[in-house]
Amino acid sequence: MINHVLKISQKGFDVKEARDNQLLFNSDYPTLKVHKQGAGFVTCTIAQPKQTVVIKHDLNIIPMYFASSERIDSDYTVLSFGQLPYIIPILSVIYATIRPIPSKTNLTLEFDLADGLIPGDVRLRYYYYIFEDPIIDVKTYG
Repeated sequence: MINHVLKISQKGFDVKEARDNQLLFNSDYPTLKVHKQGAGFVTCTIAQPKQTVVIKHDLNIIPMYFASSERIDSDYTVLSFGQLPYIIPILSVIYATIRPIPSKTNLTLEFDLADGLIPGDVRLRYYYYIFEDPIIDVKTYG
């Protein structure tokens, strides 16, 4: 059986002769793994313009992550979309700020809709991916 290896070298280095530190990618080495992923909804109102979502990961390190959010209407039509941190336009002068706060145990998403100046309920759908690096020894580097 033949084992294939994918290698991508940095600009200026021949991939056939490049040392490990001259490679951008080498499939022989472990790569990032998705530790946890998910999605959910938040509705911000005039009475509660700030919402917080806490996603527990317990990796004991501040992980790499990708988070995004989209503003949707009552029919789940996407009105706007962006990667976090993100500022969503609601009206010409009113914005929603959504920011991620990673820690060693949680990824917290804060939704803040212009201090209650919103014209009604604003529904947001969020998505997240939390990655773990199999190369990092948490006992040594955590």
